[in-house]
Amino acid sequence: MAILCLTAGCFPNFMGNSSKGADKTGSPQHYSSDSKRTVKTVKAAFQGGEAVIELNDNALVEGLVASMPITLQFHDRGDGTKVGYFPADLFKGKQVEGTKPEAGDIVVNVRTGEAVVYCREGAFSPDLLFMGRVVSGIQDLETAQGDFEIYLWKIKK
Repeated sequence: MAILCLTAGCFPNFMGNSSKGADKTGSPQHYSSDSKRTVKTVKAAFQGGEAVIELNDNALVEGLVASMPITLQFHDRGDGTKVGYFPADLFKGKQVEGTKPEAGDIVVNVRTGEAVVYCREGAFSPDLLFMGRVVSGIQDLETAQGDFEIYLWKIKK
């Protein structure tokens, strides 16, 4: 089953594009709005609204963006997260520094393959790979309940 990176989002140093990760103490390192990171901007539509997502521009995101437009299946966990799944082989063998997600962050759990959109702050995990963030529409996404689809497409810039 494919999943969104609406989860949209965001990578530690293993891909050479460190914009978010954790320092040696486990404290999150978030990118700032003035940092020199490149992003891919995508739009997501779902029942109840739309969102704009900025994904870090790297090889993993490039593969996801190349498959767009795409419809992904998500589920509301009821704990402030929306979860879907990426193809299992997409993150095999990737080493990550972990991250502590903030509201709007999109991460992948490289151990399970879950793509997670955080509508609230989350706990640090060494298995999380920061993919990007929802830059608008997080309130609409937060109201999505149960199982739902997200349709993703590239925004031409």
